Amino acid sequence: MPSDQFVFILADDDSDDWEIFQEGLQEIVPPHILHWVKHGDEILPAVREIKPHILFLDLNLPGGYTGIDWLRMIKEDSSLRDMPVVIYTTSNAMDQVKECYSLGASRYLLKPVNYSGIFRGLDLIFRLYQTDKLINTVFDEFVIDTYKLK
Repeated sequence: MPSDQFVFILADDDSDDWEIFQEGLQEIVPPHILHWVKHGDEILPAVREIKPHILFLDLNLPGGYTGIDWLRMIKEDSSLRDMPVVIYTTSNAMDQVKECYSLGASRYLLKPVNYSGIFRGLDLIFRLYQTDKLINTVFDEFVIDTYKLK
């Protein structure tokens, strides 16, 4: 795998979300490789093998565990805990936001309903990653609401 390409995993079972996410990355990020994990049970093997720059993790995945469960497992694994995990979800339930923050997610990106939202959201995530500001944020900056980005 060429070192000049960014590598991402999107863990999300919705094909519409995959399409909009894929198009957003093509627009925003320079050469990259995007892997799609559609089932929760595939997450840990995929991140161990692929070693992505960023894992984008939906909270609702098939497989018996929630995205929060998978986040917890990733952050408890010493070989994976430093990998940036961006929660990518439609839920803005404060209890879920707080739990993801406390477990060590890098950011909480609310899924957009349109292409401009995904472009702006992914552009911000990518800029934060490139400037080493994606991880260890204060809670007030944790949630990225794609509806409010300009």
